[in-house]
Amino acid sequence: SLSLSLSSSHTLWHANKCSATASTALPNMTTLIVGAGNAAHVAAAYNGASCAVLTTYGDEAKRWRDNMPEAGVSAVVTAKDLGAPTKVQGRPSAVIDGSDAVELANAIMACDSVLMLLPAGFHDGYLRLLGPHLLARAREVREQGRQPLMVCAMPGYALYDVMGRHSMGLRNDAPVPHGMFFACADTLPWACRISEFGREVQVLGTKQATEVAASGGFCETAVQRLNGVLQVPAVSIRLPVLGTLCEQYGFLEATLSNINVHLHAAITFGAFRDWDGCTPFQPPVRLFYQGVDDETAVIMSRMSDEIVATARAIEERTAGRVKLPHVRHIYDALLRLYGGAHGLDATSLRTVVNTNPGYRGLTQPHTEGDAPGTWLPDVHSRYYTEDFPMGLVPIRGLAELAGVPTPQMDAVIRFGERVLPNGGRQWLGEDNRLTGKDVKTSRAPQAIGLGTLEQLLKEWA
Repeated sequence: SLSLSLSSSHTLWHANKCSATASTALPNMTTLIVGAGNAAHVAAAYNGASCAVLTTYGDEAKRWRDNMPEAGVSAVVTAKDLGAPTKVQGRPSAVIDGSDAVELANAIMACDSVLMLLPAGFHDGYLRLLGPHLLARAREVREQGRQPLMVCAMPGYALYDVMGRHSMGLRNDAPVPHGMFFACADTLPWACRISEFGREVQVLGTKQATEVAASGGFCETAVQRLNGVLQVPAVSIRLPVLGTLCEQYGFLEATLSNINVHLHAAITFGAFRDWDGCTPFQPPVRLFYQGVDDETAVIMSRMSDEIVATARAIEERTAGRVKLPHVRHIYDALLRLYGGAHGLDATSLRTVVNTNPGYRGLTQPHTEGDAPGTWLPDVHSRYYTEDFPMGLVPIRGLAELAGVPTPQMDAVIRFGERVLPNGGRQWLGEDNRLTGKDVKTSRAPQAIGLGTLEQLLKEWA
């Protein structure tokens, strides 16, 4: 459990220090955090010894262990969520790299929740690695009559549960095994940035609300688990209000509601659609959200119109059997997430994006150009390598199944195809359908042979 004390400067300290080896049990652990990015740092600070961290990427696990002070990683929560900036510190029970099978099995068998806080492109690899251990844990909790294991991604990105079953080697028509369930949220709960890896992360803002999908009718269980993971005992840090998506088709709603897709792909297209892919830009580096102009806001709105039209078409094609009420226009979605933020101007979509305090000062992902001071868009960043194949292309696939024309979405996807690294991508074929040679690198339903809306909906029958 967390051992916390409050100082006069509103700083929280977590004093527990514990380590795990391949033969050591983790008695206090309930959550395995997968990933080592911004949100994983926040979750580790908030949960301390009740969590362990798994990252297989490079030497991240070692760097985290080497950099982390005895008191743990710090999350500095800004005054937008509290009366004064507050520091929360927590030391995970273990930070592991997955190379020791016994250590990995111990971590899975000790937890009741696996929280995947990393880019969606890594979900498949981690679920393949964890799959046998997850199934063993599910079998154990089932035999013991305990609550099922939750495997949750925040955000889940497109068709997370369908792709998750495939990654774990389950057949198209195989249900999620009893003893576990998939869950996802439509967004991360925080806007956050690492200050120093393994040591400190800044929580710039907490979303007002997020919505959760879960398989097997476990939405309320998922909300209860996530509420436990997202809060800090004895500290009144504001939590996002967790709502539940449609019980049966919640993952479809989450796919269409992904706020990152609405924002990031449109903003990068609006800023760089005329870029030749090699010429550097002169300083200063453009602001990402505050740099959105009226024309980019129109692009964003048109693309959002196509996404909402896809949801309505699916509802109509199924005679109301499938209801997707949480798929909102980007303007309404942003107001729901940030509408109460101090200083937010709700006059238009552009002003909402420009004045959101959680977005303030964030620049376009970039690398240095050859000439001093010049810069290039970083097409290796998740705004390109994740939001296109894991977010926008799958939504385009859903629109195709629903018979919805998507001229704005197509223009944005063609841009992504052109600028993505290593020779670009080809998701859209010459017939302007998802028949390109790289469609299998995406999470589009067409990538796993789901070529009709009826075939897709059978995944949740």
